[in-house]
Amino acid sequence: MSATALSTPTGTPMRGPAATAKAAVLAGLLAAMLVSGAAANELATPEAAIAAYIDGVVAHDLDAILAATSVEPMSKNFDLEAYVDRLRVLNVSVPAPATDPMYVAINRASFTAKIAEQVQFLTYGLLSATGVDKGRSLQMDRAGASAFVNELDLSRLDGLNMLQIFEFEYPANRKDRYLASIAAQALTFGADEKVERGAVLEFEGARYIVGFTLLRYGDTWGVSSQSSDVMGTSSLGSPEQITP
Repeated sequence: MSATALSTPTGTPMRGPAATAKAAVLAGLLAAMLVSGAAANELATPEAAIAAYIDGVVAHDLDAILAATSVEPMSKNFDLEAYVDRLRVLNVSVPAPATDPMYVAINRASFTAKIAEQVQFLTYGLLSATGVDKGRSLQMDRAGASAFVNELDLSRLDGLNMLQIFEFEYPANRKDRYLASIAAQALTFGADEKVERGAVLEFEGARYIVGFTLLRYGDTWGVSSQSSDVMGTSSLGSPEQITP
């Protein structure tokens, strides 16, 4: 089923990381409100980009998912000097400087692999009851592995629906610092803006929260990560179940 771009109900912001977000959603923030204007495939808003991304998951089409991301501009515009200047450290996981086509290709491969892994764990979390999406190893025999593989029937994703996209709102005394921080992070990737969102998904009678980080390049938004630091969602991209 196709996802629909949704917006946060006005006057009801999310005010805390995952636990608070979960409580607020359970309190009744599930009204679907259509975004007027751009269709999802135009990626003109964060909500449209998330809707196109989830459409790709429903269709189990990785190319469609990647088309809703910012992998390409991130790869071409990463500013290593700005990154180091902001953090005052050069760590081993930092992307390559976008100074040569080979480095751009390396960045593209790395960012693509990260999105692919997050999609993998999203589907594991929705389709399987094993708990492997939490990132821990599980004792299992061949029969258990066969049962796990049988659970991973991607055609089941036809029943995945997105109910709502919501936005975190920092307390007033911390908001300016947060906005300055994400603006600096956007510049590191050569982007014009960075935001974080949460999405409420419904699948086979249960509801889940998934986080997203997005970057804007010009008029186009794209998902940079299927996780949200500010909301405390899984960096693996695993969904958090909020209803039985």
